[in-house]
Amino acid sequence: MTKKTSLYFFSFSPLETKNVAAKVVELLGWDRTMFLIGDLGSGKTTFVKGIAEKANLGGELSSPSFTLVNEYKNSNFQVIHIDLYRLERSEIETIFIDELLASNGLKVVEWADKLPKIEEYDGVVKVFFRIIGDTERLVKVSF
Repeated sequence: MTKKTSLYFFSFSPLETKNVAAKVVELLGWDRTMFLIGDLGSGKTTFVKGIAEKANLGGELSSPSFTLVNEYKNSNFQVIHIDLYRLERSEIETIFIDELLASNGLKVVEWADKLPKIEEYDGVVKVFFRIIGDTERLVKVSF
């Protein structure tokens, strides 16, 4: 069994949540898969916006709740943003999630706790968001 490492961050604003995201990708690298887990409004999309800003991907990132997948890239970085919010667990296997996660670049999955057999994905960074107050969040990063 592989030992997991966890980092904890307190965020007191959306800007700080974006800064946490920038620090996490700086520490862990850009060719990874991140599973974001937390309640609605806990900061998952804000975290992804911080990643996009760190990569200078430009434009306004939006959550792909209806398109399911958005891809952002420039000459240096590629971010695949997947949002499973609208899907039932039984529907997820039909969207080729394993193929998406095998692609190059940073893959970020919001609502990853909806994935069937989430524990079977090795080498994934899991980011947990907990709402502490109106703008305060606890962000736990496990890898």
